[in-house]
Amino acid sequence: MRKAWDFIESLSGSTIERILEEWLRLTCAKTEETEGRMNQRFHAILLDKGQTQFDPEQKEQMLRQQLARLFADGQAMQLLYRSLSPYEQKVVHYFLFQTGGDFLTCRQVEEEQFVLKPNLFQLGLIGLRRKGLVYTLRRQRGEVAYSMPEDIRESLYEAYLDVNQVQLWEVCQEEVINLRAVQPSVLVDLFWFMYVWRQEKDNCIPLTKRKSIHKRFLRMCEEKLTNRKVNLEGCPLAVTDRETYSKQMALLLDFMTRQQLIRWYKHSLVLDLDQVDQWMGNSRQEMSIRFLDYWFSHYVPSATWLQRYLADMKHLLRTRADSPAATGTTAGIQGSDWVYLLSPVEAWEDNYALPPAQDIIARLEQEIILPLMGLGLVEYAETPQGEKVWRYRWEHEQCCPWWVQPHLEVLVPQVIPFRDLWRLTQYLALDAWQDMLVLRLDQAYVQSMASGGHALEKWFIWLEQNSSTPVPETFKEQLKLWLKQPNQVKLQEMVVLEVNQEELAQAILEMPELQPFELRAATPRLLLAEKGRVDEIAHVLHKKGIHLSTEKNDDTPWPLIPFDHELIAFPRDKYRQLKVENAFPDWTEAIPAWKQLPETWKKHFTSYHAKTKRDIVQQAVTHQLRLKIEDDRGSVATIEAVDFGMEHGEWVVSDQEGKTYKLNQLNRLQLLFPV
Repeated sequence: MRKAWDFIESLSGSTIERILEEWLRLTCAKTEETEGRMNQRFHAILLDKGQTQFDPEQKEQMLRQQLARLFADGQAMQLLYRSLSPYEQKVVHYFLFQTGGDFLTCRQVEEEQFVLKPNLFQLGLIGLRRKGLVYTLRRQRGEVAYSMPEDIRESLYEAYLDVNQVQLWEVCQEEVINLRAVQPSVLVDLFWFMYVWRQEKDNCIPLTKRKSIHKRFLRMCEEKLTNRKVNLEGCPLAVTDRETYSKQMALLLDFMTRQQLIRWYKHSLVLDLDQVDQWMGNSRQEMSIRFLDYWFSHYVPSATWLQRYLADMKHLLRTRADSPAATGTTAGIQGSDWVYLLSPVEAWEDNYALPPAQDIIARLEQEIILPLMGLGLVEYAETPQGEKVWRYRWEHEQCCPWWVQPHLEVLVPQVIPFRDLWRLTQYLALDAWQDMLVLRLDQAYVQSMASGGHALEKWFIWLEQNSSTPVPETFKEQLKLWLKQPNQVKLQEMVVLEVNQEELAQAILEMPELQPFELRAATPRLLLAEKGRVDEIAHVLHKKGIHLSTEKNDDTPWPLIPFDHELIAFPRDKYRQLKVENAFPDWTEAIPAWKQLPETWKKHFTSYHAKTKRDIVQQAVTHQLRLKIEDDRGSVATIEAVDFGMEHGEWVVSDQEGKTYKLNQLNRLQLLFPV
């Protein structure tokens, strides 16, 4: 889902300035604390528009950054939430509980009868747009939709919980029983995938004409992966190519794509070893959190209340007591605590028409708990009284030594960090995932992975330093022998890059980004590159503004530009392409009829003929306008007229509290805008 900054970037400086002025008007009226927190230099820019010492672009960027900081300030957001009008708060609640992270269309606003009448709903919506909490998106054919950024939604939800003193999660203090069997973490699948991939020449996999991975490679990977089919069956994942990819395979590839661990080209798919090294440098808990963040941001359960539950799971992950973002609503809850399955449902059940309790549990299990159990990311059990509980499952990790055996095997506890296991498998083959991993020195594997020379020496020193037992000399000798054998004569298929200037050719050779590709100079203007790396080389040059022309046969494809490949059609992905409207709305947009009404009715509190009084009251009821009235005793009041009609032969108007007023007893009237 899109963050606030994605929307702020599309706004002009003047629009952001008006949004910030709206913030100041509301928050500074409540307390001076917010004003004191604001950056003084920025505050001077905001309040004195005549200053010229700042470059316009610099000022615009400073405005964007200040607005982003306000959105990230929990106290400021809570103050803002308290300052919202009743209409605005109800629209916020609608976004929090009814949209499930999706945008809101104009048709939904017009048809919405759940919390407010359409005009009042629009009024609340415009109030949120004026504060930068909701943004207008332009859809195809000019249709309008409204979106609340993900991080703003989370901040407002946190404010809602604090203000209303809602405790989402209740910790289970009892000893749990009937712990369900949990499969190995999805992190293991990701490691296997990259382990198998790294053995391919140039870490590159050719694609079929349909731009999919060959089934031979997929079968080779699936032999290593944990079978998660049963747990993912109830998961509504729209795999785009079901003939090629299982849900599990599509999920792994999609995650790796979004994390930029793999890059799709027109005719090949490349494992990015730099990105992989960074990934392997994370702890197992950090890896789990990144996968959970991916899951929570993209997976959309079938019902809105299930989407709310999933968001609450993310809230617990983000704000648990052992995380940097711990807050009052999750005070005391550790990442390893068991929590009751139904506790958040009890906190917000009044917002939904929910099924019976047993059906709620069944739906939660099928669409929320079982998929995450299948991915090895949560544990599920029950109390002696039969209440369901769950908790996040964190992979145990420990830096451990290993044992090098005389028969060319290395024994490694599987709890070692993935970064060490990734480095070990640079020359050692791994066959199965078990408590004690057995890594083998295998000739075919070593020769397929060989980088030789200096890299081997450094790797072997590192192996010796971390081994609990001395490394047998035969181990090192055998490894060197296998590395040496295939390298006496090397035949490679190369591609020629013909450069029109010697200076440009030399510059290309010296580019830091191209050093991993080992370009060679055949002549001052002819460079040689491995055929399998052409995609990546062309991409680097393309970003530098150097475009390649090719001479090729029809059967010799030359892909130059990467392409976006969709493996799972997550519904929210399509929203990213919608254009954000740069606009600061006027209040009257909520009630267009306001501009058409006679100015006298709006500006003057005076008496009218009986028919005119009927017309004024009817307009107030129709368009949800406020009505200022004076009765025959001289009492003045402002009411929200909700009904108007004949009772016992007399015209009577009713307000939202059920109080009635006879029209012939009202001396003076005036129409007022609701805000």
